Parts: sequence; C-alpha cells; structure tokens
Amino acid sequence: AGLDLITTTFQSCDRPLERELVHVGQLLDRLGFRSFDVCVLECTPASLLSGAEPPFPAGYRHRPLLSADIPACAELMSASPDLLMEEVRYPAPECEEILRASAGPSGHFSGDLAGVALAPDGRVAGFATANSTGVIGQLYVRAPHRGLGIGRALLDRTLRAIARRGIERAILTAIHGNTAALALYGRAGFAEIYRYPLFFRYLKR
Repeated sequence: AGLDLITTTFQSCDRPLERELVHVGQLLDRLGFRSFDVCVLECTPASLLSGAEPPFPAGYRHRPLLSADIPACAELMSASPDLLMEEVRYPAPECEEILRASAGPSGHFSGDLAGVALAPDGRVAGFATANSTGVIGQLYVRAPHRGLGIGRALLDRTLRAIARRGIERAILTAIHGNTAALALYGRAGFAEIYRYPLFFRYLKR
C-alpha cells in the first residue's frame, strides 16, 4: 500500500559488459534496490507430440481461453502473491490489461495457444497463454487447485499447440529460486539457456 514498484533489468552475454554490470549492481544496491535472477528456459515442443497428454483431474475440463474469461484470469493473477515480493499484489485491472495486450488487437487469443482449466464448479482453476512465436507468457493455477497436476497438463497442451504450428522452440522465464516452477518446467523438457538480474525497489508516493 502506498508504494510504487520500479524495475531495472540488465542482461548480457558479453563477459566484459557483465563485469561492468557488477559495478552497476553495486551502485543500485547503495540506492536501495533489491535484486533477483530471472532464468530464461527453452525446450523443443515437437518432442511431446508422440507421447500421451497428461490428464486433468476428474471433474476438471480444458478449453480455449475466451475473451470472456479474461476478468476471471486477471483476478487469479491478482490473487497470486509475487514469489519474492510477497507484499505486492498486482491490481486486477492491471492484470486484465496485461492479458488483453497478450491477446492482441483482436481481443482474442489464437485458438489453443491459450487455455483454461475449469473446476467442477465451472470456475477458472488455472490458465496458460503463449504467443505465435512460442513464448509462454502466463501459467497460473488457483491455490486450492495446486498439486493436482493442472499446471503440468496446461503446460503440456500449450506446448503441443506451439509444436502444431511448426515452432521449433518454446521459451519462458522463471525466477531463480522458484523451485516448484523450475521442477515443473524441467519435467516438461525445459533447460536454462541463460539468466539475468532484475533490480527493483519501492518508492513512497
């Protein structure tokens, strides 16, 4: 409450520049910034097409994410605490803007590149989105429904949709230290290709 979040991200594969970024990081630390590493992971989704789809739990069903689902998905995003910044709750309207921007000018996601898992009561239990270049942008499961294999099933179907479009690589990011997410992605065939630091701090309004 009463805080603004400022983020500053640096990434480089150039070793001399990386050494310079160490000095930049030290400066940002003195200015009150905190930091964590973001892992960039990739996999070859075509390898999944020959295997069986992991099932959703009994009573749950999967379908494409529709524009009418966006408010419920935004509420789910807003209710999910940030892994390392637990005091942050992103407002639902901001999350809705992110999802609508992901959907593109048409306001609709591209077929099965975005899907929702519906609980037995018909509510959104989780969802995943990807774009036409193979970048997976969101993967969320509502807290009461975690541990049932819903995240794995959503991720698998998203990767299959990417593979059917002939996209050779799928890409996503995860915070280093989010062991549950990294384990899920590892089981799906993802491997880290590089990581970069993200610096952030809060400013009082």
